[in-house]
Amino acid sequence: MSNSNNFPAKVVKLMDGASGGYETVVINRGRDDGITEGQHFIIYQLDEEILDPDTGESLGVLEIPKGEGVVMHAQEKMAVIRSNKFGETVVTKSNPHLGMLGIALGAETREQKGKIIPFKKVRQGDLAKPI
Repeated sequence: MSNSNNFPAKVVKLMDGASGGYETVVINRGRDDGITEGQHFIIYQLDEEILDPDTGESLGVLEIPKGEGVVMHAQEKMAVIRSNKFGETVVTKSNPHLGMLGIALGAETREQKGKIIPFKKVRQGDLAKPI
């Protein structure tokens, strides 16, 4: 399990940029920080502090999501994260004769197809944290 004191991490390298965007990034945290392969992350940048218009109280700093991904490889001090968003999600039912009962029983499956959607305008220095 990740130590929350070690996050956010930073994007330190952009990879796979030939298709007009980056599908894979490297962050500066790894197994030493509790990161494991298959773990899900959000990549984001910080925007401005948002204040409540009624009370003037700080609501925090707005996070602008760049995408979500999965750890493909974890080394001691770094990890490779690949976008887990695809161009199309296909929903199929394993047994069409079950109808609504099949959906209630979880007979519906979702399959990701098409090209991987790259992270949105990701840059070195963007932030990453487990989700």
